[in-house]
Amino acid sequence: MKLAKASTITPGKLLFDPVPAGTPLTVRGWGLTADGGNTSKEMLEVQVNALSDKQFKKKLKIKDWPRNSFCAGGVKGKDSCQGDSGGPIVVTEVKDEFVVGVVSWGYGCGEDKKPGVYVRLSDPEVRNFIQQYLNSKSDDDDGDDDDDDDDYAGRS
Repeated sequence: MKLAKASTITPGKLLFDPVPAGTPLTVRGWGLTADGGNTSKEMLEVQVNALSDKQFKKKLKIKDWPRNSFCAGGVKGKDSCQGDSGGPIVVTEVKDEFVVGVVSWGYGCGEDKKPGVYVRLSDPEVRNFIQQYLNSKSDDDDGDDDDDDDDYAGRS
């Protein structure tokens, strides 16, 4: 893809490592501010904690959950909501943020004991899907010979 002009947006850094249960994460989006509520006019964020697969299964009462998913949150009033889907869930490590997942689905918004569900970037199929696009050579947007504006994959 060739842009009409240079982008001023810095690509997110991706982290393909698993996120341990209890890890503090930040979800961002412009979705609904409450179940059945209005969309936000500005990007909002909320802090949630990652849950283990065992907690995920127990809280959502799902026998076979998709292995490419993980849960976070489950605390009343703190959740992603409709309209946030596709947005990032990030972890902060020493002043740097890494995208570890993508908002997927949930039961309502901000309901107690009902965590949000996120696509897990550490899942091999998800990681391979993303990396096939990151590893493909694209046009250098600023015309120089360096790779400074190619996609950034963070750590792997």
